[in-house]
Amino acid sequence: MQPNELAGKLYRDLTPLIQNGDTEGVIRSVARYHVEGMEPDALFGILVRIGSLRYSYERFGDEPPRSFPAINACNNIARRLSREEGVLVLLQAAVRMAQEAKVAVDAPITPYTDFPQDELEFLSEVLIKAILARNLERADGALEKMLQQPRGREWVADMLLLAASLDRRGNGAKLIMATHVLESVNKLKWEVGFGMLRPVVHYLASGHYEKQRRFLEKWVAETDIEERTAFANSRDLTLREAIALADEILSGDFRGKVNHALRNNVSLKSLADVLVLTACEWIGRGERDSLMSSIDKFNYCHAVRMALDWLGRDPLWSLLSGIEYMHEGWEGGEVSAIATEMELADPLEFSRWVATQDGETTGLRLHIFADAFMREEQELPAEFKPYLFRAANVVRARVTESLSVQYTFNALAG
Repeated sequence: MQPNELAGKLYRDLTPLIQNGDTEGVIRSVARYHVEGMEPDALFGILVRIGSLRYSYERFGDEPPRSFPAINACNNIARRLSREEGVLVLLQAAVRMAQEAKVAVDAPITPYTDFPQDELEFLSEVLIKAILARNLERADGALEKMLQQPRGREWVADMLLLAASLDRRGNGAKLIMATHVLESVNKLKWEVGFGMLRPVVHYLASGHYEKQRRFLEKWVAETDIEERTAFANSRDLTLREAIALADEILSGDFRGKVNHALRNNVSLKSLADVLVLTACEWIGRGERDSLMSSIDKFNYCHAVRMALDWLGRDPLWSLLSGIEYMHEGWEGGEVSAIATEMELADPLEFSRWVATQDGETTGLRLHIFADAFMREEQELPAEFKPYLFRAANVVRARVTESLSVQYTFNALAG
């Protein structure tokens, strides 16, 4: 059977299984097609299309739709592994998709597209206002119209990331979802862009905290930094400077110190490095009861970095939202020193371990963390990496292993 024919058949078989919440059927189906030669990238494309079909008309509540963004993270992990390991890690996302389908509620929406103007500036304002007002018809219509414009994709990405930065309910799930789904859309060359981004719009429109939006709006204005200046900033902080700023973010005058850094040519990338360092400190405290929350913080900080790579305008909203998030509830004292003889964490070996772990117990947050860890290992300056490795080692030591999907898959796939 040719690869395209195999993928098409799996899509037809897998779609009703996921939509009906048949997790055992999902495992059996993926295992059978793995034996027939299914490649991980093909499975990724299938899951994204099923996800956009399943969630496109969703009215989301407070529970984050974690499987849809995690498909992208699992695909990134799969690309570093063997074919069998890659299929297994994507299977974890497929199983979680089926589990989420059991509690999902469909509510068909007809996009409203009869706008008086079709300029991107106008439609962008419509999109943001409709998301904040929870008007899904107008939000869907603005999304559809924007994607029809020559530069609409850039504007859509900017507006969705801006909207995602305005609310951190679900431990920052909105920005994590927006960045990963945008990356998935780009991988598939925007082939099903509207269908894939529609659930992002709907989740962003599930509600927001007005107090947080007003705080960020005031802080962005307070920085007194023009957009072009923020993008042009080029100075990188030394480790000593980064630790000092991380301390301020966690337990000091975080607004004043960040404003000072922005006004003194510190680059957005370097500030993202500091943000990740603070997230590593949250995990490094080693508290088992709050581990998932700390992992969420790390995933959010990496999402901020991803957002900064995408954004063509308004970069401070995502960055400052992440900084505020790291400050909230910190009781861990100063940033601790890292021993030079600490154990390193191998990203490839860590990825192999994550591929075996069920997504149900951790809601796939562990898989998103593994992807973020691999990418931060490439992004962070060398002297920052001990903090990253310690965080990965703590996660590995504290997570309770769950391997039922792996055992079933291996039994069926031989």
